[in-house]
Amino acid sequence: MVRALISAINRLASFLGLISGLLICILACILIYDVFMRFVFNDPLDWALDITQLLQAAIAFLAAAYVLKIGGHVNMSAVVAYLSSTWQRRMTITVQIITGLTSAWMTWLSWSLFTQSLAISEQSFGIAIPLAPWKFLVPFGFGIMCLQALAMAVSLWLYPDEFAPTGGEGH
Repeated sequence: MVRALISAINRLASFLGLISGLLICILACILIYDVFMRFVFNDPLDWALDITQLLQAAIAFLAAAYVLKIGGHVNMSAVVAYLSSTWQRRMTITVQIITGLTSAWMTWLSWSLFTQSLAISEQSFGIAIPLAPWKFLVPFGFGIMCLQALAMAVSLWLYPDEFAPTGGEGH
């Protein structure tokens, strides 16, 4: 049961990472098209800035849990690398719990920004895109990151034989 839940959270984080990757491709296409229109036809796109800003936020918050899953967030492993495997695992569990709790707190705080945006029908300045769906991605991304961090901590706690020390390479 626990392994299945951890596996589902890992799959969700991977899926959101894939969605973020696809959004990066879309963002690149929009930027190329905007540059082409601006410099070849002297006709810049009115909507490109709004869309690229919203896509950048979506990419960041949707990819957060995936980046945590693959160990891509910045960390300092200089001290931890010199600890025994058991202590490295304990430190990793502690860090994941702290990350999970911090992400839960950020989910709570950012939820009010989303609900305020929804209540006032907030829109972007340029082409009047509703911002509430985009602002929902902030608590959603932090919520999934919280689940991913706690899943990693539980996995390390319950299945210590699967822990592989990092070897001292930091990010």
